[in-house]
Amino acid sequence: MVNYLLQELYASNPDFTGPSSGVYPRDKESFQEAYNQLRNKYDNNFSHYLRSIYHLLKFIHLSTIDEDSKRSFYKMVRGRLTSDELRIIFYNCIYIANDDFNNLIADTALLKYIPNKEWSVESEKYSLKLKSFGWRYAEEVAQRIKRHEINSTPSPSDHQPEPAN
Repeated sequence: MVNYLLQELYASNPDFTGPSSGVYPRDKESFQEAYNQLRNKYDNNFSHYLRSIYHLLKFIHLSTIDEDSKRSFYKMVRGRLTSDELRIIFYNCIYIANDDFNNLIADTALLKYIPNKEWSVESEKYSLKLKSFGWRYAEEVAQRIKRHEINSTPSPSDHQPEPAN
């Protein structure tokens, strides 16, 4: 089902960079319109899924267990998500900017294994923190920016060392 939703999203918004190239929408407003139409059409199919993931991450985040155990649980959640599910979560994050779900995704590096991370350097214009893709990756991008290999400026909150796996 998730793959079908993605294909419909790509077809409904010709402004995407393309399904195999990282699939970043070039224009936030046209993307939001296309994503909103998809959400309205298929709300019963995936909104509950996104809410479940949000509440699972929030439960782990607020639990009183030690940080190593939390990281282990976050890894289990990440391990259960397919590439297409990660893309739907990613698109939801850029559709609904600056909400609690985005912060949890950044704090847990939920998008660490999303395919085609090279386009994630554009994530800040969509209010998605680079650390959502993993601490090490955020640091690597920061180093590439310092060397002027790419033109983007990660937020200061993205420049923290990644905890050991």
